[in-house]
Order: sequence, then C-alpha cells, then structure tokens
Amino acid sequence: MSLPTRYAGWMARDLAVGPGLPMAVLTVLAALLTSRLQVVGPVADADRAACLVVLDWTAIVLTLLATGGLVSGDFAIGHQRTLFAKPVSPPLYYLQRWLLGLVAVLVGAAVVAETIAVRFGGSLLGLAFVARLALLYLVVGGLVFLLSTVTRRDWLAAAVLLAWQVALGWARSMGFAQGPVGTVLHGVLPPVRLLGLSGPLPGGTELALALGYGAALLLGALAVLQWRPLARGARE
Repeated sequence: MSLPTRYAGWMARDLAVGPGLPMAVLTVLAALLTSRLQVVGPVADADRAACLVVLDWTAIVLTLLATGGLVSGDFAIGHQRTLFAKPVSPPLYYLQRWLLGLVAVLVGAAVVAETIAVRFGGSLLGLAFVARLALLYLVVGGLVFLLSTVTRRDWLAAAVLLAWQVALGWARSMGFAQGPVGTVLHGVLPPVRLLGLSGPLPGGTELALALGYGAALLLGALAVLQWRPLARGARE
C-alpha cells in the first residue's frame, strides 16, 4: 500500500483555493503585526518575546485551518461516495491530504519567522524549526484529524481543548487546580506547553510524551477511517 500520489495535485489545488486563502490572509496579518509590534515595559527584548508568542499562535491557527474539515467536509456533502467508489485507501488518501497541510503550515510559519528574523536579527529557520513545527502539527493537526472523523465541528472542538489546556496550565502555575482532577486533565489534554516554535525542542520524557500523544491521535484517525463504512468499492 502506498500514498495515492495521483491525487496530490488535485488535493494541493483544493487546499490552495479552500483553507489556503484564510491561511494566506492570516500569514500576511501576522507578518505585519510582528514587523511593527511594540510592547511597553521594562523587560529587555519584550518586543521580540511578544512576536515569538504571535508566531506560536499563528502556527496553531494555521494548523487548525489546514486540517479543519479534513474528513468531515467530504462527509458533509457526500464526496466520500465518489472518492472511494474507486480502489483508493481512505486512510492513505486523508493521510496524504494531512501531510500537504503540514507543508502549507510550514510555509506560512516560515514567512512569519523570517519577518521576526529581519526585524531582530538572527534566524529562526533551520532543521530545529522544522522539527518543532512538525511536532506541533503532529499534536494539534492530529487532534483535528481525529475529531474530523467523528464531528463536523472538528477545528472548533480542538480549539476549545487547546484553550482549556492553556487556561489550566496558567491556573496550575498560579497554584490552583492542583488536585487530582486538575492533574488528570492536565495530563489528558494536548501538551500545548511543549509545542513552542522559538524554544528548544523538548527532550527526554517531554519529547516522548508529545510524540506519543500526537502519534496516538494520528493512528486513531487512520484506524477510524480504516474501519468506518465509507462507500462501496475496493481499497488499495
């Protein structure tokens, strides 16, 4: 079994004229913001730190846009009956579309990162940047991918879960939500704290946690697609 590369061109076109348009707008707006953002305060390099936060959240929102409706969009209008009436593997078909989304997110995030580099000097781009972005996409994009196999509100549900984790992490840092419920939720929700693009790549148990979490989401999505009735017809 292999990826259905003969569909890649059509997928890229649909990505460009669909989520690609709001992704491009977001990229331009984020680049403009990071080129002009100024923070009032005594902290050294506060402007650069604020721009890096913008970069992190731009990458997350780009991922939500790139993967939102990945599967549910086809189901909403019945396209899966046409797509999989031919000998195509649904898991591999949507995995290829998911990977194309990663390329689109990388391009958008790289534009914003380069804007920051031009303003403050140095460079954020390189293998480490790609690795951190791939880890972010694996977790956040994997979450949306899995949710997209079961609900049309995939990106919204993912955004709510991410917001809960951020709020919970902030509360725990302030000494709240330290009980067993808060601890369990902190462990179950997506590890957003490990997914920044500007810091070092997590190591040790933190890297294993992020990789394991993302891989579980991605494999779960592929498993649902493998066993969920989609349409009549053979599969590769």
